[in-house]
Amino acid sequence: MQRVVELNDANEQLVTELQAQSLVLEQLARKDSLTSLSNRQHFDEHLTRELERDHGPPQPFASALIDVDNLKAINDRFSHAMGDDVLRTVGHIIRRSCRNNDFLPVTVVTNSH
Repeated sequence: MQRVVELNDANEQLVTELQAQSLVLEQLARKDSLTSLSNRQHFDEHLTRELERDHGPPQPFASALIDVDNLKAINDRFSHAMGDDVLRTVGHIIRRSCRNNDFLPVTVVTNSH
């Protein structure tokens, strides 16, 4: 009987650890690895939830699109590592400039021109 209790305790601990790892993986899947901002898929999910939620009277909503000029030229001239540093810096500036409860998605689109 003691062995059964030990196995149940071990199983509960494994389930708890798996749930914690699952949350970490879910968070990683929702974040852009360079900027640590939410990715496009997470933005779409968040927007859908917000639009479906009953807020009572209409609430204001704002969205911003930020274009990093000449990112392709930076990548081509200085390397993709430098372009990644530029994106990290932009992400840091955006996070620092917003409130804690603001939703901050990122979609990186490069222009081939």
